[in-house]
Amino acid sequence: MWTQAQLQPYFLKAAKKLDVEFFGRPTEFVETVIHGIVATPLGLQRLARQSAAVVELRSASSVASGFFSLDAEDREIAMSAISRRIERAPATAPKVTILDTGVNRNNPLLKGSLAAADCSTVEAPLGD
Repeated sequence: MWTQAQLQPYFLKAAKKLDVEFFGRPTEFVETVIHGIVATPLGLQRLARQSAAVVELRSASSVASGFFSLDAEDREIAMSAISRRIERAPATAPKVTILDTGVNRNNPLLKGSLAAADCSTVEAPLGD
């Protein structure tokens, strides 16, 4: 469930009142927060109406929902196993531009190929 970041207190209050079941950790962006929720269509509708924070509903991908349902230790083991299989791109490799609201440069899957000097923004408060 995609929600407005500034309305999180209302969303979480409504979720608590409705006894909503969350899975995984929320993914936070500048203007939105994505929550994994287990609910019936009616439960989702009630939550959306009571919180006024819901921006969008999407089905969870089976890969992501399976990963985020693991406990923290098992997620770390899975990420370590995946990151060991990634080879850093050579300096001569083609370059790609990613337009996104944010990238975690400490992500083990990106760490070896995404230098701080390669990250930039047009919004000064967010960095270079």
